[in-house]
Amino acid sequence: ATTPTPPPSLRSTGSAASSRSGGGQDELGGSGKKRQSVGEDGGAKSGSATSPSVAPSMATASVAELKAALTAKGINFAGCVEKADLHSLWLRSAGASFASTSSCGSGGARPAGGATTSTSSTTSPFLEHAHQRPPSTPPPQPQPQNRTSPNDETQTEVGQQMRFREAREQEARREVTRIMALRPEAFPNAAVWGYAVLGVTHRDAVTSRGQAAHRAYRSVMKQLHPDKVEQSPMVTKAADVVREARDAVERSLLRLQPPGQPRALRASMLCGKVGFRRFELVWKAPTELHDAPVTRYTVAVVDPAYGRPLAVATLEPDYSQELGRFLPIEELTNFILAEQELQKMPRLWQQAKATVQVAAGNESGQSSWTILEVPLA
Repeated sequence: ATTPTPPPSLRSTGSAASSRSGGGQDELGGSGKKRQSVGEDGGAKSGSATSPSVAPSMATASVAELKAALTAKGINFAGCVEKADLHSLWLRSAGASFASTSSCGSGGARPAGGATTSTSSTTSPFLEHAHQRPPSTPPPQPQPQNRTSPNDETQTEVGQQMRFREAREQEARREVTRIMALRPEAFPNAAVWGYAVLGVTHRDAVTSRGQAAHRAYRSVMKQLHPDKVEQSPMVTKAADVVREARDAVERSLLRLQPPGQPRALRASMLCGKVGFRRFELVWKAPTELHDAPVTRYTVAVVDPAYGRPLAVATLEPDYSQELGRFLPIEELTNFILAEQELQKMPRLWQQAKATVQVAAGNESGQSSWTILEVPLA
């Protein structure tokens, strides 16, 4: 088959086109135009009275006119985007009968009989491919994030609670074993046994006026509480033992007695220069009794100006800045008597001997004085 040369204007391929009479401007003119209609045979019906047999050139046709002409030929122009695409398709389809499946994206129009038709030699390669769109790049897909589901979070929380409860029960079992191993007959009296069960010393209980014993009791009972540990006969029995130990400690605190006198008080001179004299006083703690613990020592000297002893120091357990540690009552059995620190007692250092007194005390009272005369010369 031969390829026909595309006509410069739209002509009918079948019978001669008929023109309608009537005045008026061509539709490519100004306002009030009549639209050019395309017949089923591909011919143009012109509204112009001056040129009934010549249709306007398709090079100047509008998009609507190109679409109407292609529709009349049964050509599918759905793939055309620009006016140049429609015009190129029209040039390729001119002079042949095309199937309705032809389109801008078909790579070329096909005749209805299945024969191939080559495009016009005047067709621009750019126009042939102008309608083809570049392949679109798919949008990037979001990367999946590792997120735990609510079920996983619930399982993790349940697992943590189970481990915490198991650790708490193990601690309670160890506490029960410790309490039940403390037999009352293995201690001197019930009070000593009670302090051992609560895990507090008698001196701490006395110094805090019983508050340390009460805190220790609450701490032990918290570990044995039904909300903390599964109850068993052994746990119940251990709780009863703790209550009995608390009662023994309270009875001991109610029977608290003042401590005994300090023992073996002695003095040694550290410096004998007048105005800088210093003496070290050393003593031993009184015989320890369970109901008479020592929580402090009081040091006094007799001032000749008043004729009675005046306290110059009270020694209690405390933190030592000099040593950088806590000093318990057992280490507080010495004192430095310095002349420079007792300037308010001038008559004390004018006599040949100074009378020094030391007493032990606790919450219930103070012991008798242990007296020593110290030569000052």
